[in-house]
Amino acid sequence: MKDIINRVVGQDIIVTVGPSSYNSFSIQRMDELGATCFRINLSHTELQDFVPILEKMEDWTEKPICPDTQGYQFRPRNVSAFTDKDLEVFRASKGLNVHTVFLSFCSYPEDVTELRSYFEYDTTVIAKIENAEGLRNLPSILEVADGILIDRGDLSKDVPLEKIRYIGNAACAGAELALLSREKRKRTIDIAKNTQYFEIATHPDFHDQYAENMLFDSGKK
Repeated sequence: MKDIINRVVGQDIIVTVGPSSYNSFSIQRMDELGATCFRINLSHTELQDFVPILEKMEDWTEKPICPDTQGYQFRPRNVSAFTDKDLEVFRASKGLNVHTVFLSFCSYPEDVTELRSYFEYDTTVIAKIENAEGLRNLPSILEVADGILIDRGDLSKDVPLEKIRYIGNAACAGAELALLSREKRKRTIDIAKNTQYFEIATHPDFHDQYAENMLFDSGKK
């Protein structure tokens, strides 16, 4: 069965834990069948239950257990992407070895940056695209997020369902380009850090080219 799932899906398998699956048999069986990580949806989890659920699941699986923020479906750009419940979970998560967070209703790249600011260590951020604003800002979100999840349920309120597949394909292509760009930027930064001095004025054509590009008369006729 695991081989069949891997052949059909061919990607990471994210399992959302709910009341019917919150038991050792279900978690361990899904783990065996290839689950990549388990997601706890804070919109359907009471704050006081989050830590006990996570600690119990850690006894059942070694796969990452990730909070999925509650967030706000609609909000102005200068308002935080996170509810008070989200912030409480972030505080609790730092002591519970949580390194991956799903960011609900990610609308702007600043949402990803804000989420990272709540953790003192590297955190994997999966941005969930669930509204028209997130879709409009998808290219810039791809630049800063570690992954993208297209939520067709909520997104279908703003985008016809038949078009969402094309959005997913575009997101995959954009993620590949963003990864390449990120790697090239890192390479450029590394080169700059390791370069102490770069002499260009010794080139015989330097002064002529400099004057030409500064729109000065180089003296040549």
